[in-house]
Amino acid sequence: MALRNGDIEFARPVLDVALHRRDQLDLRPDAHKHRRDYSYHPAHRGPDAVSKLWRLVADHGNGGGGGFAQRLTVQLERAGARIRPVREARRAPQTSPPEAVGEAPGLRQRRRVRLALSGGGTGGHVYPALSIARAVKCALPPGESLDVLYLGSGSPAETGIMGHAGVPMRKVTAAPMRGRMPWEMAANAVKIGIGTKQARSILRDFKAQAVLSTGGYASFPVALAARSSGTPLAVYLPDLSPGWAVRATARLAARVAVTAAESLRRLPRREGFVTGYPVRPEFWKADRAGGRQKLGLDAEEKVLFVIGASQGAHSINRAIAAEISGLLELCEVVHVSGKADERWLSKIRDGLPPALRSRYHLFGYLHEDTAWAMAAADLAVCRSGASTLGELPAVGLPAVLVPYRYAGGHQRLNARYLERRGAAVILEDEEVDLLLPLTGSLLHDQARLRAMREAALRLARPDAARRIAALVLELAEGTQP
Repeated sequence: MALRNGDIEFARPVLDVALHRRDQLDLRPDAHKHRRDYSYHPAHRGPDAVSKLWRLVADHGNGGGGGFAQRLTVQLERAGARIRPVREARRAPQTSPPEAVGEAPGLRQRRRVRLALSGGGTGGHVYPALSIARAVKCALPPGESLDVLYLGSGSPAETGIMGHAGVPMRKVTAAPMRGRMPWEMAANAVKIGIGTKQARSILRDFKAQAVLSTGGYASFPVALAARSSGTPLAVYLPDLSPGWAVRATARLAARVAVTAAESLRRLPRREGFVTGYPVRPEFWKADRAGGRQKLGLDAEEKVLFVIGASQGAHSINRAIAAEISGLLELCEVVHVSGKADERWLSKIRDGLPPALRSRYHLFGYLHEDTAWAMAAADLAVCRSGASTLGELPAVGLPAVLVPYRYAGGHQRLNARYLERRGAAVILEDEEVDLLLPLTGSLLHDQARLRAMREAALRLARPDAARRIAALVLELAEGTQP
């Protein structure tokens, strides 16, 4: 017995409250009342005192019918103690229920939701998964908790992002679903089979109630494992064009969400939920003034934000290095280069005259501060991976997009989507030597920048993460005992 918020809550068979009196509280106003074991007691002076205890059943040791014990809450009032029943779902006793968190003896156990995440090896796939997981956590009722596990390929981007977020990660063997040669395809099939077996074991040990996949070939073995183990699967497609892995995974999914309606016709079943891209929460908090203060930027100066991808973009970095002096004459530059190129770019920065050096803000990588850096900028130069579809609109940032030519065409489609809507211009990878004149013309054209900013803001979807989280929770709750 324990006292909580004025209630006494018993985590034992109900008839223990009556100190094992078989013929007093064990009375029900139904066809059983006049049986031998349900006779009146003179002290009752009428019908049973707890007529609201609907279908209350105790164990054999207390005169009951052999069902599982249920909890009984006794609420104390000034006029005395009044017994008020609290009905819970009946379930078989478990030694250690996967959805429960242990509390003090006698208190109600809290439910845990166990969500497995899986995605490709880049930030464009990993960050949406984290954003959705955070939205799931926020959507849980008070007293419930979320356990998250990420299953991935172990790429540097995945490892770094998940480590920074404090999310445990398990590596799963994976390979592309296609190959150039027959023996390459056979080898990839073997790897996928191994990864599926690994993922099935991980999901079983984790007791996952739902799996969320954000695409990429590394997520395909996890999707197969979810399907074969009966774990509900939700798929979110960040890019406008699904790759082979997403197309196959979508066939296995109970729920499919996409960034834009254009994606639906490229999916096998041509159906799903159009939600927008779920960006990280800090993108909805960041603002221009706060970003400039955080990064030490001049409040009135023009600012150019340059980023390749989660691991950097070597061709963009070389173009910036070649034109850095001219760019710094035009504006301050916030450059997220990726760890691989940071060292040699630091040497170039150190060799600049002091007046220009103070205007060049070089970072190997940014986590939460990426949103603030983008909010502080007037123009961006970046690749057109999946994240640009959500992050640029979230802060209303005009962009020069440089699609990666070896990305299977999906970056070009993403770039065209933003360009057609007036939020960006496209610069081909082989034309990056034109970066200086193009950025210069845009930074000096206030009317065009304003129009591009307004166009980007119209594409923002602040409720994307919440909407996908609702789909995931719907699946997870369906697995509750």
